[in-house]
Amino acid sequence: MHSVIKDIEFELNTICNSFCPICSRYQNHNGELWLNPHLKINRQLSFETIRKVFDTTDRWADDLNINLIGTAGEPSLHPDFIDIVQYLRDKFPDAFINIHTNGGCRNPKFWKQLGTVLDGTSHNVSFSLDGLEDTHGIYRIGVDYHKAVNHLASFLEGGGKGIWKFIQFDWNKHQVEEARARAKDMGCHRFQVSTNVCDDRFTNEIMSAAQNKINKFKFAPGDWDAGYLEPIEWDNIDTKCLTEQGIFIDIEGRILPCCMYYSGSIFAGTKQVFKQIMYSKHEDWNSIHQHNTEDILQHQWWTDLKRSFGKEPNYLCQMNCGRCGDDKANYDVDFEEEEFENEQ
Repeated sequence: MHSVIKDIEFELNTICNSFCPICSRYQNHNGELWLNPHLKINRQLSFETIRKVFDTTDRWADDLNINLIGTAGEPSLHPDFIDIVQYLRDKFPDAFINIHTNGGCRNPKFWKQLGTVLDGTSHNVSFSLDGLEDTHGIYRIGVDYHKAVNHLASFLEGGGKGIWKFIQFDWNKHQVEEARARAKDMGCHRFQVSTNVCDDRFTNEIMSAAQNKINKFKFAPGDWDAGYLEPIEWDNIDTKCLTEQGIFIDIEGRILPCCMYYSGSIFAGTKQVFKQIMYSKHEDWNSIHQHNTEDILQHQWWTDLKRSFGKEPNYLCQMNCGRCGDDKANYDVDFEEEEFENEQ
């Protein structure tokens, strides 16, 4: 499908130190927060698998975007994390590496070392700090604000470019400007504030469940189901995986069009939809453990996907890249950011 790959994202693990209620690791069951039984918790993608992804095709753009973000895990908790980042720097000198973290794990030495590895480059590490001392832990449950800020400071001290990433909720929106000022004073490269993508009803329900009780190490009982999937209203499909020429590598070592496909594979309401979309004609065709990257990228499935956009796009593409009358994708996120670099 792609003559050149310009964007790649890895789900490095499903290990995390935090209990953010809206995360796909968790679900609301009977007014309490439980582990998602459809997600394989505490797994990690091996360094060997990552190398195989890159070594079995030569389609990589020189200015490749490499994303270590984490859909259901904290990337920095991968035991080989710094070695992986160093490997990516050495293999793709002109690539852009984008890392997201809650900043609450590891120690200052680790973060300073990461800053040193990324020193003198344009690579970014975004620290999710959703509030200040009194509000940060409302959503980032289990993450100590002061520890996360100290780790951000250590990363900056090592020479890295840090971003303070602030998700705005009702309980912290009054602190945006103060957080922005703190980010600037610390020497952050950028401050970014984004809206919460979930509707108020869902947010209120799951936050209430988390405040009621978090069953930290227990999976939700029974075969939980999200219920009937409502049809998605769309005018056309913004084929992002095609236009941006990107792929996603999930924790199982499967090559997918994007992270939304991975999310679709672990949410109860779309798990069966995912299986039908991916494997109705071809079983396990996209596993890097069974095939090499080039063979997977040449598979007929990608051609079928491209053709489907013109007549009958699948549910996951409609839900995430379907564009309506206001020309916004169904899940576009509004955000603003300020870069401080030129002011220092």
